Amino acid sequence: MATRGQMVNRLAEIFGVPPAVVDVRDRKLSEAGLRTPSPRGRAAADMTAWDLAVVALGLAFRLGVRETVDLVSSAVDLPLSQSVGEDPGLLVEGGRFGASVAGLLEWVGAETAGEVFDMRIAMARIDGVPGVSGATIHLQHDSGFCRIDYGRGTNMDALGRGVDAPGGCSVTIIPRSGIERIASLLRDRPDATAGVAPGTAPCFGLSLPEMTDPVEPLPKL
Repeated sequence: MATRGQMVNRLAEIFGVPPAVVDVRDRKLSEAGLRTPSPRGRAAADMTAWDLAVVALGLAFRLGVRETVDLVSSAVDLPLSQSVGEDPGLLVEGGRFGASVAGLLEWVGAETAGEVFDMRIAMARIDGVPGVSGATIHLQHDSGFCRIDYGRGTNMDALGRGVDAPGGCSVTIIPRSGIERIASLLRDRPDATAGVAPGTAPCFGLSLPEMTDPVEPLPKL
């Protein structure tokens, strides 16, 4: 399993951003009580699936530090709206998005998932509406297909229904390659960058907002 320092460096590689960007956001998420506090040095604790899920979700939309904390706080608490297909055990008691993302990382990181044909995590925001409005986990594996929606999901019609959103909606996606590389941090010997060109970022979206942090700008996609 990875320590905090290893997590910061690996996620920086995976998302294609400087380690300082991950470091600052991770610290703020920890201060907000969204991630498990970790001591420094030899006493550093291993990062859990929840820790990885929280920080990865915070990096996916490329927002400023304050906006990132607000976004993650709303995202992890999104309630289940529907589940279709063969759930491999991602739905836990309470049915919240954050716990399911952590469960997905554990499932993939344990290398007992069998053959996975397609996998992605999607989050949607409505312009002018704070936080994350909906999220979806899509999984196609050897036991069948599974789609789990949270909040309003990521269907554009459902997102906009009954909501005043003159600017429209934006969706960001962490695809299979990104999920697998993040989950590899849960193993004893992380291989998150194996076979991947340096700087390759798995996160992309239909519409990604610009970074608003003037001190640590993220590269444009």
